[in-house]
Amino acid sequence: MSNFKLNKKEKYIFATDLDGTFLSEYNCGMSINNYKAVNKIKEAGHHFILCTGRSWWWTKMIYEQLELTDPTIHFSGALTHNTSDLDVKIYRNNIPKEVVKNLVKELNLLEHVVEFIVNGRKKQAQFTLGDDIDDLFFNAYEVIFQLKHGNKHEELIKIIEKKLGEKYLIRVWTQSTSTKNIDCVISPAETNKSVGLESIAKQLKIPQKNVIYFGDNINDIEALEWAGMSYVMKNGIKEAKDVADEVLLLNNNEAGVAKKIIELLDE
Repeated sequence: MSNFKLNKKEKYIFATDLDGTFLSEYNCGMSINNYKAVNKIKEAGHHFILCTGRSWWWTKMIYEQLELTDPTIHFSGALTHNTSDLDVKIYRNNIPKEVVKNLVKELNLLEHVVEFIVNGRKKQAQFTLGDDIDDLFFNAYEVIFQLKHGNKHEELIKIIEKKLGEKYLIRVWTQSTSTKNIDCVISPAETNKSVGLESIAKQLKIPQKNVIYFGDNINDIEALEWAGMSYVMKNGIKEAKDVADEVLLLNNNEAGVAKKIIELLDE
């Protein structure tokens, strides 16, 4: 346990991952405590940042429900912008569409994957066996391919890492669902949530020491390390727990993030 306390005279950024962290597993829902915590943040004059691997259009409903106005971070850091004004681009980095096409063709990827998804700024495309990858007409902020768990997935991922690992960031994790499928996410180089957080902090003139981050998974690690104070969920992976300043006693289904925020603001 840390002894971290807010300085009541200073402004802070509270930033959180969504899946497995701020949202519950039940239909990606929010506890009433989530609304209470965000309202307390706004009333105190602080900032609340959604920092997710999800697209901005998926996140928009949550953004509007919480009545947010601050910038948001998407695709694990590849896009940072203001959801209420899409023309305000704070940070963006993408993968050229030709790189995606060549990868799929050379490795015959569509024959091996459960799902193959390409996320662009305003578009998402899902390809299946029989589709023509040449139809992809936009650059990608993120490429996701999902594989069934087994020996073959490890071999394929090693090949992809060898082909793209020097130029692009590759993250791999096992889904927490009963399928135990493997998600492999390809992102632009030097792209992670800490890059987005740093750009927002500079824009808002909030020092790094006053950035508080909540996460649970592999794509949160850089942000957990960068933030002035970081918390990982009880349900978080070991790698995230190893770098966080504190492991919460509650999980995402128990509104652990919201309750910690309320605790910090009430001290």
